[in-house]
Amino acid sequence: MAGAAIHGPWAVYTDRLCLGAATAVIMSSGTGLISALYTGSARLTMIARQGMSIELGGVVFLFIGGLLATIGWAWPFVLYLVAWIFAAMLFCFVPRLQHSPQERGDEGGRDAAVPQSLKIVFTAAVMSMLCFFTGIIVLPIALRELGLNEAQTGYFLSFISLIAVGAAAMMPRFVNRIGEHRTIAIAFACYAVAHVVFAIGDGLSIYLGGAIALGAGFGLSVPLVNHMTIEQSHSQLRGRNLAYLSMAIFFGQFISAGMELIPGNPEVIFSSAAALGLVSAVLLLAGHQQQRAHLG
Repeated sequence: MAGAAIHGPWAVYTDRLCLGAATAVIMSSGTGLISALYTGSARLTMIARQGMSIELGGVVFLFIGGLLATIGWAWPFVLYLVAWIFAAMLFCFVPRLQHSPQERGDEGGRDAAVPQSLKIVFTAAVMSMLCFFTGIIVLPIALRELGLNEAQTGYFLSFISLIAVGAAAMMPRFVNRIGEHRTIAIAFACYAVAHVVFAIGDGLSIYLGGAIALGAGFGLSVPLVNHMTIEQSHSQLRGRNLAYLSMAIFFGQFISAGMELIPGNPEVIFSSAAALGLVSAVLLLAGHQQQRAHLG
């Protein structure tokens, strides 16, 4: 809540750095809890629900934040107080894990190198965030050119989050039918389609098709990279690897801001993001096939 009271860029930057650090810890440890409390298909289902919760939380809190902003600019910061409620729920309802002496004592494996398969997963996480947040950053500019005001732009972005909720719910079915890597490739194909639509679209109805594709890309990819990281990590290395995954996710968000520096109008940026999505889909599938051939 300090953001409502502090002044000056350095104070604001420090406050936001603390917020980002807390977010990274919550993301990685929350996924770690799921990995410890669930196994197999139940774990995949819970990871999908986690992805749904992330996006649905964005919809709900952005909506409430908008209502609070009509009272005063500082009122949306009140939403951060919900963290105390969630902390109480954590202590009341989430079991405390007890590690066996063997698990605590196996320190040797913690320095093991990250396998190539996980490097592919981390790369997918970076590129997914890059493709997704390029749309979130540039869309308000394009929507303003279509005549939408700030509130309508917010509703449009919330619609993308709702689509992501539905896609995350469908993700386990995709994985069970076509496999993890093909599902990731479909997610990047959705990103490419979304940005092509945004690049060539000239009306809101066409943009809605792009919004559906953009939300589908996020919902199919982000929960899945969480699941793949868990599945490909030894129990002693899950915490470390989930931390690496959080780094990849936030790094992708960070570098997406640089897409706005591409010279030209929003159509050029959308076209660049579409190319990145298509190239990512091809390279990830090629990397997976090469890895399978090597193991074979």
